[in-house]
Amino acid sequence: MTANRWFAARGWILAVALPVILIARAISNAPLRPPWLLLVVAGIILRGWAGAHLGTHGNAARAQAPDLATSGPYRFSRNPLYLSNTFVSTGIILYANASVLWISILLILAILLHHVILVRHEESVLAGIFGDRYDAYRHAVPRWIGFRCGEKQGRDAGGYSLRSMLVRQGRNIAYALASVLSVWVVAKWS
Repeated sequence: MTANRWFAARGWILAVALPVILIARAISNAPLRPPWLLLVVAGIILRGWAGAHLGTHGNAARAQAPDLATSGPYRFSRNPLYLSNTFVSTGIILYANASVLWISILLILAILLHHVILVRHEESVLAGIFGDRYDAYRHAVPRWIGFRCGEKQGRDAGGYSLRSMLVRQGRNIAYALASVLSVWVVAKWS
């Protein structure tokens, strides 16, 4: 699959993972592990924070960026949205407690690999769009998480409202909450 096609269909892994988790949960008698919901909550908070600093952004089929986000969580991670997806997915898998540990680990590793592929593609597109500016940002801020070397760049989040963030990120936050609710419902009634 080409990088553009992979990017366009980037939600497929989570669309496949959730039914697998729900089926496994339906046949499992292991208890749910609610402490892992903290990882889901952390992912949702990170998504909201990143969404407030992302500016105009859509879920287009092609990687694109009208602006280079460098404030908020983008000071510590070049990819906080993908990091938030990983937190949420991992939290749901471990909360569900629906399979043996090695299968859960394989599923988490598949999700991580998926996001690594997406990040590599998106970063090459951003390098093409923003050139030296992106190169400087790439050298100052880690791909996943860490501390910035150098001065703060970018604009503050003051121009963004909770409403505009929810318009851009609300669907993904709703998916995360619906996934947790689905796992709970299946566990309760199986």
